[in-house]
Formats: sequence, C-alpha cells, structure tokens
Amino acid sequence: MVLLNKAFLNFKRYKNNDKCCRQKKTEGNFKSSEGKFNAIFEDASDAYFLYNLKGRFIDGNKAAEGLIGYRKEDPRIRRKIKQIWRKIMIINLKYGEGMMG
Repeated sequence: MVLLNKAFLNFKRYKNNDKCCRQKKTEGNFKSSEGKFNAIFEDASDAYFLYNLKGRFIDGNKAAEGLIGYRKEDPRIRRKIKQIWRKIMIINLKYGEGMMG
C-alpha cells in the first residue's frame, strides 16, 4: 500500500511538472507570436487602425500616426479618426459606393 501511494505521488508530481512545462512553452510561443505580429503591424507601410467591438479606437501603427498627424497616445486621435470616417461616409454616399468601395 505504501509503495502504491509513493508511485501515485510521483506520478502526480510528474504530471504537474509536465503541465507546467507545457504551459511555459505555450506562453513562450504566444509571446514570440505576439512579438512577430507587433513587428509586422508597426512596420507596415499601410496605415492600420484597430478597434474594439464597440467601434472605439484601440491602436494604430506608425503609418496610421503619420496619416492622422497624431501619436496614438494623444487623446485627440479618436476625434480626428471620427472626422475622417465621416468624410469617407459622405464621399461614399455622394458617389453611391458602398463602404468597401
């Protein structure tokens, strides 16, 4: 009975260590992927704006900052983006184009 308990405890310890190693490896892979995404996103020549599901601006890349004329940390960027989107909507309505061109 004592041997069985020791074997069970050793198995449980091994299982927990394996789970911890897999979790650390997964976290490392996630951080690596996140870093690659950020590098591609920030250095892209096209302007990219990220919004949450409510349509609120969350982030933009360097090209977006150049297009808008404000750094993404600047609170005025949200107001400027709204103005630009209104102009795009008016142009689309005026020329009868849909939102996607």
